[in-house]
Amino acid sequence: KLLVVDASWLASFHFCYTLNLNHIHSHIAILICWSTMADCDAGVVMKNMYLDTVPHFVLCSILKWAGSSQFSIFPPEQVSTEVFAQLFGGSVFRSAAVELLVSQQEWSQLVTTRGFTRVRPYVIRLGNTSFALRMAFETTDAKDKNHVPKQLARMEFIKVMVDPKTLTTPVPIANPADLRRLCQPDAVPEVKAPKTFMGPKPSNAFVWKAVVRQSDCDALQHVNNAVYGQLVEDARAEAALAGALPESLAKASSQSGFIKAAIVEYLGQPHRGEHLNIAVWYDEDEHKINFEFEVEETQQVACKVSMVCGDHPVVAGGPFVGSSMARPAKL
Repeated sequence: KLLVVDASWLASFHFCYTLNLNHIHSHIAILICWSTMADCDAGVVMKNMYLDTVPHFVLCSILKWAGSSQFSIFPPEQVSTEVFAQLFGGSVFRSAAVELLVSQQEWSQLVTTRGFTRVRPYVIRLGNTSFALRMAFETTDAKDKNHVPKQLARMEFIKVMVDPKTLTTPVPIANPADLRRLCQPDAVPEVKAPKTFMGPKPSNAFVWKAVVRQSDCDALQHVNNAVYGQLVEDARAEAALAGALPESLAKASSQSGFIKAAIVEYLGQPHRGEHLNIAVWYDEDEHKINFEFEVEETQQVACKVSMVCGDHPVVAGGPFVGSSMARPAKL
C-alpha cells in the first residue's frame, strides 16, 4: 500500500524519500516531501498549532515541532539509505531538554499573531548507538521582509537507533560517518534545563489515571513523544484541583505557572489500551513539578518529566546531568 503524507504544512520540504514499515500487518510506503535547502541555517518553517489553547500546549508544541523537523537536516545526497531506514523506522526518543526564552504573554502573542515558527535543527554529538540534536525555535513572517526573528525556545534531545523488530534493543548507527559530517556542536547555545534526577516518588504523591488512546500513538504504535507534553498539563490541572500543587503553579496560562524549562526522559513505550498512573509532586528545593508515568499493567515507569515554571531559577548542571541515560560522547 502507498500512503502519501501531505507535508505541505511543513512548508520547507522538497525531496522525496520512501520507506517500508511493517505497520498493522501490512507494508506501507511512506512518501515524505520536503524542499531542498541551501544549508541547515535556512531551518524548517512549521505551522503554529493549538492557537485556541496556546498556554496549555507549549511543551507539546515544541516536542511536535522537533519531531516533525528533525529529518530536514539529513540530505539524501549525504546520508545513506541504511541510515535513512534507521532514522525513519528504527530510532526512538530517549530524552529531551527544553528551555523557554520568552514569557507567557510573549509566547501567546507571538505564536498567535505569527502563523509560523522557524526551527533550526543541528546534530551536535554522536555515539555508537545514539546521537544528539539541538534546535532553535524562532518567529518568522514570510509577508514581512523586515521581520526580525524573536527567539522562542531552545531544545536538545537524544535519539537511539533500535532494532525495528523490538524497538527496544539498541543497535549501532549504520554509517556513523554520515552523521559525523553533519555535526555542528556550536550552532545553538546549550540548553539550560533542570537536572533529570528527581529522586524517589513520594508515597503521598497525587496520581491521575489515564488510558492510552489510538490517537496518542504514532506509526511505531507507541505513545508519541509529543503526547507526554499534553498529558503533563492534564495531570497538572487535576493535581491542582486536588490541592496537590501550590496555587501559583496551577495554571499554565499564568506567568507563575508558565513553563520556563523542562526535561523529559523516555523510559518505556506504552501502547493503545494500556492504563497510565501519572504521579505528580512538587520539589520545593529546586522549584520543580515532577511527573512519573507508570504503566499499570506492567508496573514499569515509561516516562519522567520535570519542569520549572514562572520566574523560579533553574537548578541545572546542563541537560542530562544526573541521569541514568546514556549520553553520546562529544566529538
